[in-house]
Amino acid sequence: MVHTGNGMDYSRFLEILLSEGRGVVPTVGPIEEPSRQQGAEVLAKYELVWRRNLPRPVPQFQADAANWAGENLFRACQFSVFRDADESIMRTALQTPCPVASSPEVHYSVDLTYRFLPDIAKSVRTAAAKDPLLDVLTGWGQAWPLSSVGMPDLGEVNVDGFVNHPGLLQLYVDRILAVKDQTRISHPLVKQQLLTSVGVHRNLAAGLNLGELQQESGVSE
Repeated sequence: MVHTGNGMDYSRFLEILLSEGRGVVPTVGPIEEPSRQQGAEVLAKYELVWRRNLPRPVPQFQADAANWAGENLFRACQFSVFRDADESIMRTALQTPCPVASSPEVHYSVDLTYRFLPDIAKSVRTAAAKDPLLDVLTGWGQAWPLSSVGMPDLGEVNVDGFVNHPGLLQLYVDRILAVKDQTRISHPLVKQQLLTSVGVHRNLAAGLNLGELQQESGVSE
């Protein structure tokens, strides 16, 4: 998914990622301020496109959270390609916390780029199963569960930051159904929404064990 390319910078990385679903990065280095500003404009532009196809209601866009996540993902993609970078440099570059407190708006805005986390983590794992970058990506997957459906070995995730938002709950359930992630169906609201979404169309949940869910929720065949 991630490649190197001449003439690339942060804003161009975002343009290609959000329009084509692939990452093209330059060598590891600082993000110049003009590129950072242009990147913020790219995120805002593609957020307007992205929200059109999401379950309603859609949260408001939180630019600071989206910019933070976009820069993080850019750097992670760089480190996934340029593997000779010092581990301490990599961890330092990727340890800045989100500047905005958790909320549905923040989870939604981070997801604009972090929805690519499962693909990036899979690519890194395939290249080197013990790559220290995987530790960072796993931590992000645990912290941002809306974006990490399908990532293995995350353990229990906390969905309280968005699960009470009906639009994001439906988006989360849609992703669970798409990749058949059995590990993500323990929360009561997720269980109920999953059963509601499937309804009589049990084939939509092929690969998921719904028997236990139906018993717990009092839903009969």
